[in-house]
Amino acid sequence: MSGVSPSLSGLSVGPETQTVKEVFKQMGKQTISTGKNFMIVGAIYAGSECAIESVTFFSFFLIILIFFFPLIFNSILHLVSSKT
Repeated sequence: MSGVSPSLSGLSVGPETQTVKEVFKQMGKQTISTGKNFMIVGAIYAGSECAIESVTFFSFFLIILIFFFPLIFNSILHLVSSKT
């Protein structure tokens, strides 16, 4: 069994056996350790995804600004000049 300590898999090395309390305490520690590792991986993924989406949005915003701003600006100028 990969990822399971020998004491949890029933392969105790010493003559004494673990109590249920000790087993649950060890399982709790391993669960918290695994949760911390999962949290770190999740934070790295979320941070990189946020950075990528920020760059994507900024470049998309620039494309819209470059291509559509002259059209909007010319339309406004045309409306203002036609009223005078």
